[in-house]
Amino acid sequence: GFVMEQPIERRLRKAEFLFVEHKLKEYPVNKKLIAEYEEQSDNLLSGTRKAMGGQPGGGGIGRPTEATAIQLALLERTAKCEYFWIKAIEDVLEILSPGEKLLVELKYFEGHLSNVGVALELAVSEREFYRRRDHILRLFARRFGLI
Repeated sequence: GFVMEQPIERRLRKAEFLFVEHKLKEYPVNKKLIAEYEEQSDNLLSGTRKAMGGQPGGGGIGRPTEATAIQLALLERTAKCEYFWIKAIEDVLEILSPGEKLLVELKYFEGHLSNVGVALELAVSEREFYRRRDHILRLFARRFGLI
């Protein structure tokens, strides 16, 4: 899995910070997109096999097979763009403490609570919330290859 080699000292630049937050907020939607791609991919492939009687095709690619291949390629391109980010986010989630995971879920995955809302939910001061959030976002930035 993902391991942190050394502490991260510097603060994230604004663009890095916003990028990491954006990817975290997109995570639940992109996770669904990939699951749909995998399901449709399986359905398309099994449908193609059934249409061909479960046997390999004969002399060439028929129109149904060609259409299936094109549809699958388009789905695959969309899903593959997000695989890296999904995997990177899940790598970091594995090493976070339960409290850190909860912060990420409350702030980015679920209702997108305000910073004050997350601090209240975690029963910490706003200052402590910011300290924890900034540390967590630096972990994601490191895994994303930004720092």
